[in-house]
Amino acid sequence: MKASLNNFLKKIHFRLPLWLSYFYMPIVNFIRDLQTFYLHIYLIEGEEKESGTILKIAYVGEDPRIQNYWTMRLFRRNPVITKKSRIVVWKIDRYCKHNINKIDLIIVEITRLTKPFVSSGKGFILPRWFDTLIDVKDSFNAINKRNDTHKQIKKFGFTFEERFSYDDLKYFYERMYKPYTLGRHRESSVRIDYSYFLKRFRKNDSRLFFLMKDNEPVSGSFNERRNGMIKFSGLGILDGRREILSMGAIRALYYFMLDHYNKKNIRLINFGGTSPLLSDGLTLFKLSMHAIPSRKKLLGEKSLWLVPLNETSALKMALKSNPFIHIVQNKIYRAMFLDSSEINNKHEFLKLIKRTWFKKLDGTNVYCWNDTQKISQWISDEQLSNHEVVEFEVDSSLV
Repeated sequence: MKASLNNFLKKIHFRLPLWLSYFYMPIVNFIRDLQTFYLHIYLIEGEEKESGTILKIAYVGEDPRIQNYWTMRLFRRNPVITKKSRIVVWKIDRYCKHNINKIDLIIVEITRLTKPFVSSGKGFILPRWFDTLIDVKDSFNAINKRNDTHKQIKKFGFTFEERFSYDDLKYFYERMYKPYTLGRHRESSVRIDYSYFLKRFRKNDSRLFFLMKDNEPVSGSFNERRNGMIKFSGLGILDGRREILSMGAIRALYYFMLDHYNKKNIRLINFGGTSPLLSDGLTLFKLSMHAIPSRKKLLGEKSLWLVPLNETSALKMALKSNPFIHIVQNKIYRAMFLDSSEINNKHEFLKLIKRTWFKKLDGTNVYCWNDTQKISQWISDEQLSNHEVVEFEVDSSLV
């Protein structure tokens, strides 16, 4: 019932004139913030995704999309989810202390109003989702240098078209955007209503581009000018088909679009949002395109508080498999976790560092189990500035 009401209200919101939202959205956001003072606790237990060992986490929040996303990233199929009673936000710190060595990890939804109740120095503050920016020339050069991009365009005969009809927009939404978004993100998907695209189509420098194969559209992108900047607002694959993805259709589409905007001397583009988890395929793809986090709203309307509570093998594997971005005093840090006894040589370590590195990163904290001296020496040898080695202990995040 609640989900149906929310969907109904969202449809009304997207159909109202844009100027009206400037009046009522602050009130809506304030009411949402008030609700986050009294949150449900969900205990989730199941096989950790990489190792199969039993992982226990507490998720404290009200947004099923965020909960579903983290459940999907951390667990194998069908973990047991138990809904517990609600908790007021100022008692979460006490809940953490009571559950040290009982629950492996707690994840809490917080907002700008509830963030002051998060104990300073404990755990990590992550953006729920963050916008990325690309320098058009730099990203185009990066994708243009890849031999596989040109090989796939040639092999599959991809071409590029701009479309202008409302029928094309409807086709993009129903046949590309919806199935691709639902297929990729499933229960955690945040799907924009069709009326949003409709209101913006053919206005304010918006564009609808199709990637073509055999004269038929197989992928598409809806781009708009928002807050003075071009934004890639919607992406889709025909019927969400995996075989089209495997042809490199997304990379080919970006190649053509970046070429288009580069020739128009557009310098920066909002590349859309992505997950703070640096293991997420979308995030890794955007990093490969030289994307950087936008610093305008690092934490957005909602962020997450992660606190490790129990140093189990399942928690260690979950953290090692999922390095992430976190925010400290409006600076962007990368948190990486590793067992130094599993790293055989400096070359292996540098590969791990390079895989999730991105420009404009303020620093990297490498949390280690076992010998930290070896990792510190490698960082010193390579003169990796803004990299710090920290001996990981659960208690160190709860001081």
